[in-house]
Amino acid sequence: MPRSRRAVLTLSLCLATLPASALGAGAAHAAAWLPGPTLTQSSVYAPPQTAIGADDGALVLTTEIDTFGSPIPSVVVRRLAPDGAQLAQLTIGKGYGVDAVALPGGGYRIAWVSPGPPTNQLVLATVDAAGRVSGVRPATSVEAISGPPVGAVAANGSAVLAYNPQPGPGDPRRLRVLQVAADGGAAPIADLGPVAPNSTALQLVRANDGSARLLWERPAPGNTVEQMVGRVSAAGVGTSAVLDDAVVADTAELVVGGGDPIVSWLAPGNVANSGDVLVSRLPSSGPIGGAATTVATGISAIGGSVDVAVAADGTATVVWPRFEPSTVTSSLHSRQFTPSGALGPEREISPPTGFVELDATPRVRIGRNGTMVVQWFRGFPAVDAQLKGLSKVLDSSGAAAGPELPVPYTLPLAAILSPGVVDVTVAPSGTGLLVGAAPTGGPASALLTARFDSTPPTLVPTLPATAVRGTAAAFAAGATDGSGIAKITWQFGDGASADGADVTHVYGAAGPQTVTVTATDAAGESTSVTRGIAVSDPPPGPAATPTPSPGPSLASAKLRVTKATRKGARVTVSGTIDRRARGQVSVTWSQKSGRKTVKRTVRAKIKKGRFSATIKLSRALARSRVAGRLSVTYAGDRVLRRTTVTRSVKAPAR
Repeated sequence: MPRSRRAVLTLSLCLATLPASALGAGAAHAAAWLPGPTLTQSSVYAPPQTAIGADDGALVLTTEIDTFGSPIPSVVVRRLAPDGAQLAQLTIGKGYGVDAVALPGGGYRIAWVSPGPPTNQLVLATVDAAGRVSGVRPATSVEAISGPPVGAVAANGSAVLAYNPQPGPGDPRRLRVLQVAADGGAAPIADLGPVAPNSTALQLVRANDGSARLLWERPAPGNTVEQMVGRVSAAGVGTSAVLDDAVVADTAELVVGGGDPIVSWLAPGNVANSGDVLVSRLPSSGPIGGAATTVATGISAIGGSVDVAVAADGTATVVWPRFEPSTVTSSLHSRQFTPSGALGPEREISPPTGFVELDATPRVRIGRNGTMVVQWFRGFPAVDAQLKGLSKVLDSSGAAAGPELPVPYTLPLAAILSPGVVDVTVAPSGTGLLVGAAPTGGPASALLTARFDSTPPTLVPTLPATAVRGTAAAFAAGATDGSGIAKITWQFGDGASADGADVTHVYGAAGPQTVTVTATDAAGESTSVTRGIAVSDPPPGPAATPTPSPGPSLASAKLRVTKATRKGARVTVSGTIDRRARGQVSVTWSQKSGRKTVKRTVRAKIKKGRFSATIKLSRALARSRVAGRLSVTYAGDRVLRRTTVTRSVKAPAR
């Protein structure tokens, strides 16, 4: 369910359970935003409305797009892979009030309001993981509506709709709520009273007991508004009450997680230009607005609103910016509110900014496994044309668990404070997605994406239990990650190392050794597996032929590279050497990548004076047009001297 906020970005942050560490395995946790692809849409500017994480790891965006020349927007569904690539795009109807929920197996259910004539219809549809649409059915008729409605749909097919009916001449706007069961049966419509003119601050969540909870503004004396809270049962029984008669505009947030829904807001404080952060748990019975608890006092109302997220155990984490007028700086703070009503300590999660910098519009979200992320914008509106995006990972207590992570977006203040939607979703892949709609200068817009990765790679190595001294042993590793694998490295325990998914190594001495393989993804997160290997002496054989002592009379190894080709992600090498050479040659590929030189080394076994090897390149190196350098080395023996030959290999022509 989208949350009504002042921003034009949809922040879809997929945070899933990290894979359990097996015996001998470890993960180095980091996180980073990575640039994603740009998705185009043939329509006028329209930001995504809903983002959910499908159970198969894909991301689903549903959007109301005002198709050029059409008075009724289209309901468009985009299915995105964890890396942001678009898998499918479907137009499943026309209407307003889009909401979606993930279903087991990778499908999802969608609800929207399709306008008449002759009547408006609340429509439900199911889309499976393959993109097939089924079960499109009008759930019930809805009276004439003034403005876009707000809806929520459950996995079982039930839905709730909040809307303003079309008022008669001179009549005030009103708020009505419709509950629809999974079998299509509609409860009586609940009328919750008047709505303030021109107010767009309607929020709705579906509580765990099936009731709907709402926030909205109604007219108050003195040409003011007061913040209202409402509850509508699954049977359609609605009640409402004043939440607070002095809520700072556009600061109230309504969320649901474990337990009862939570609302947080900013109210004017006792000191001029200051405010108090309050939070309340909305119970399923009794007083509708619950009991307000003060989280922080004396904070400046400048710098953005308050936000809150609720964990599976019902613990709420509240986040807000604290502005310091004397230095024109601000800092970001958090505090937790437990189901029992206890408050945890206030924590500074981002230290004071530089001079004349502000932290604004914080958004905090909790993933399915309890991982918590806060995202905000920083800058000084009077000076900076664009404000930069930042984020931090928080631990279970609400404290900062890592450094500030830059978001590859900058936005003007007007865009950040424009009415829009910010949403965070959970997908089993653990990969997040930031999506923002930007006009392209004509009747179209682009969806700009960035990927958030907070999950280390999955690593499955294949290591031998034993090896024979002087004989090449093969090692292999399979690694997967939503952001892609940057490199795989090996440490063989005897001081030697290698890079690549498939490598060989020759041990020079018998005895136990420890092998460690590490996979690192594009965000810098890594997973390592360590195992032991027993190296034995070769079985006894015929007496060795005496060889000359090392000295100036050592013969040339006659090492030559006869073929070196580079095609895609593979470099193929073959060559010849003196037939008396034994063991293996070392083959190293070196290639510039940005400011760094990346090296990949493999071993090639010598057989009857010949050798061959294949080196696998990373995706970034394979795409690069920079030439690489090949180096082949024979270590030498008692007859042949150490020899190294090099060759430059150009990238293949496109």
